[in-house]
Amino acid sequence: MQENLIEHNWTSTSSSKEGERKLWENLWSTPVPEKVKIFAWRLANDGLATLQNRKRRNLEQNSTCRVCGSDEEGAFHAVVSCTKAKALREELRKEWALVPEKIITNSGPDWFICLLEKIDVDQRAQILLLFWRAWHLRNDVIHGNGTSFVVGSAKYLVSYLSSLLNQGIVEDGKGKQQISQSWTLQRSRWVKLNVDVAFQDSGEASLGGIIRDHNGDTILSMWCTLHHCASAEEVEALACREGVRLAAEWVRRPTILESDCSNVVAALRATTENRGRTSHIIKETKAAMQMLPVCEVKSVRRECNRVANELAQLAKRTVHSAVWRENAPACISELLLEDYKTLISR
Repeated sequence: MQENLIEHNWTSTSSSKEGERKLWENLWSTPVPEKVKIFAWRLANDGLATLQNRKRRNLEQNSTCRVCGSDEEGAFHAVVSCTKAKALREELRKEWALVPEKIITNSGPDWFICLLEKIDVDQRAQILLLFWRAWHLRNDVIHGNGTSFVVGSAKYLVSYLSSLLNQGIVEDGKGKQQISQSWTLQRSRWVKLNVDVAFQDSGEASLGGIIRDHNGDTILSMWCTLHHCASAEEVEALACREGVRLAAEWVRRPTILESDCSNVVAALRATTENRGRTSHIIKETKAAMQMLPVCEVKSVRRECNRVANELAQLAKRTVHSAVWRENAPACISELLLEDYKTLISR
């Protein structure tokens, strides 16, 4: 009994130090701004100015949530259980493959630490931003003018996370560090499939993809034009599907699929069923992935995806579609050479 109490007591010296170490490891490896990490640290330590905490300090007489009025406002309620927080989460599930609801539980004082330890870095970025914005919505209702809305907040977060990933910047305690921005593949006998797209508001679009081995040699290149597309994200999902299908048909080797569309990557990596606008394409892509020995899906910075982008631009310029095996068009030869030089210099 005593050992269990020590293990689970957040105020215990040994467990606090261990919990603090694990929390900071998870926080500082997450590609979100420092202000979001600071908020997350306060959330984990129950340091937010919730009505529950203010009542403990005799600053409030009533700790009932002023947003929904259904429960006492502790940290978990404010960012998870409150109707406003739930609505934001439901709206974001239309765009993000968020972690399943069943693992976002109030398991005790260290619920937030436990949650962070269960999920990967991309999911942590989503969760930190989600809770951060939920707290903003709560503050806007209580202290502001109530003009921040759930739908607008969801759109803001989707755009914000996408811009963070595309910038290739991760902040740490010492400042900003640039993430590696060159193509690489360190696994022998594996191949890497990179895809990218070009999209116009008219619905005209194009996609490009290239499959290379660990030596940087081209195994397959593709480019294609599309019409009547609804969004850039839809085209990104289609690019992943077509690339994986070609890899399954012609390559049949362990494959890493890379895209700079964080939403599509998250959907393909999710273990739960996607309910977004591209759900049918995601389902078809996952089915194609099963035809490969192994297929891992990763986010990539745009700077690492230049070859695929140029192939998408080629399709856009020429209004032409093609698949080349063990060859690539001349327009990407310089980019391939640059990637190769970087690869052998590592």
